[in-house]
Amino acid sequence: MAQIKFDCDLTTAGFPLLSDWASRSVIVPQLDQGTERSATPKPQVIYAQDVLPTANGYKSISYQQLLAAPSPANTSFSFILTVSDSAQNRGLIGVTTDNKIYTFTIATNVWQDVSPVGWVGGDAVTTGSANGVVYILCANYGCYSVSLVTGLLTPVTLLGITIANIKGIFSSINYLCLYDSSTIYWSSTINPLDFVPSLITGAGSSVPYDLSGVIVSCVGLNNGFAVYSTTNIVLSSFSNNTQYPWIFRNANNGAGIRDKQNVTIGKDLGFHIAITYAGVLKITPQGCQPIVPEVSDFLAANLYESFNSATNTLAVTRLTAPLIYKLAVISARWIVVSYGITTLTDCLVYDLALNRWGKLHITHAAIFELEAQVANSNAGTYNAVGEIGSSYASAAGQLYNLFSYGLSHTPDINRVFGYLTTSGTIGIAYMDYVSSTDAAVLLLGKYQLVHNNMLELLGVEVESIPQDNTGFSVVDLVSLNGKDIYSRNTLVESANTGTTMRLYDANIVGKNHTLAFKGSFNLTNILVVGVAGSRR
Repeated sequence: MAQIKFDCDLTTAGFPLLSDWASRSVIVPQLDQGTERSATPKPQVIYAQDVLPTANGYKSISYQQLLAAPSPANTSFSFILTVSDSAQNRGLIGVTTDNKIYTFTIATNVWQDVSPVGWVGGDAVTTGSANGVVYILCANYGCYSVSLVTGLLTPVTLLGITIANIKGIFSSINYLCLYDSSTIYWSSTINPLDFVPSLITGAGSSVPYDLSGVIVSCVGLNNGFAVYSTTNIVLSSFSNNTQYPWIFRNANNGAGIRDKQNVTIGKDLGFHIAITYAGVLKITPQGCQPIVPEVSDFLAANLYESFNSATNTLAVTRLTAPLIYKLAVISARWIVVSYGITTLTDCLVYDLALNRWGKLHITHAAIFELEAQVANSNAGTYNAVGEIGSSYASAAGQLYNLFSYGLSHTPDINRVFGYLTTSGTIGIAYMDYVSSTDAAVLLLGKYQLVHNNMLELLGVEVESIPQDNTGFSVVDLVSLNGKDIYSRNTLVESANTGTTMRLYDANIVGKNHTLAFKGSFNLTNILVVGVAGSRR
């Protein structure tokens, strides 16, 4: 029987967030009994790990450590902020769940513990800026200005405010703003620390009329800000009237959020992304729009899926409690949903430019946009125990650059995807086109010729894989009933392999085949060769 060759689709937008949700697919469409479908499901990506989409396919991801953990050690880091002042000094602020605040500046060169004495509020810390000065507010405790030269905090007094009632601080249009459970406060246009109500200075406060829940967070948005509560979202726009500067209105189609880390705080995006009780929403000054509904279904499923590279098996854990999750937006391009069982171990990454999904697998406390370039690197091998005091099996053996100092004004292209670990180490996830030590996995399938016949896999051709990339391999996961995996076969490379072309021989029969591509790769074109087998 004649051989059949077909390309693998590496640019489809579809991606089941759990492999079990992947549709049964065929190469040659047929008319199903009793139905006439306009589009037959085609083989596609059904699982990814440490992989991001590109314009031409998929690329494995490398990890690099940038900053070491603080000394003495602290394993309770929760989130991180990159901040800058009017002199373009830049710094990092790390916050822990055990009442610690750390800063990193070009002058200090290491994490510096600057925690206020007596602070016991965990990670209930927010930031804002006005007149080029960065401020930190520890909820219900105190407000501090931050020097991005020394990294030190200086207590400041907020006039007209009972600090014990204040939950957070933020900024909008050079106003310094505060919030408690129901009220928004804004500062004087003359002195950002003056909140004494006055028609002369412009300072004042308001309870948004449409607010129906307890305020969880407030985040600047274009010429205004958004108020996120436990039940709804209220939008505020600047009125151009300094005596009554804010106009509040309910955000159409909004819903409540659970935690302040369920809404993005990226700068100058023109929009927010929030995980609400109604699903994932895109918030603009015009209102709310549901997006990526598959994420809501995934988080509600209470299932955790992982891939064991040693045994080439997928495992699904059924949970008795919901997944924990956080949200970030990187460079206005990637929506990142971090999730895990008891700690954050994985990230779903949605590329807004390509409208396609990727996924990262690394234990972390938070994903953030690294808005500064860290310089003076020394290459080394990732050794979690020796370098950062924690073990990360998914990144073991990979290369990183240990950066010893420096925060410049502009990050390198493709080096903005930062991650923070619970021990305080900072690193980046990025595309390294020369690495051969990535631990990525991409599953494509399910390849079935027609519904009624078996498919005999004869070979696979993979382009753009250099011969010195010894860490790359292809595994055929074979199913005899179309659903369950019967055997796992590592394909043998052909003697006719070219310089950047990998040819793999096979002679494996199954109802369908799922191909697992492992290691370091830049997949742009894959050709599968097979022949129709016996009827099933």
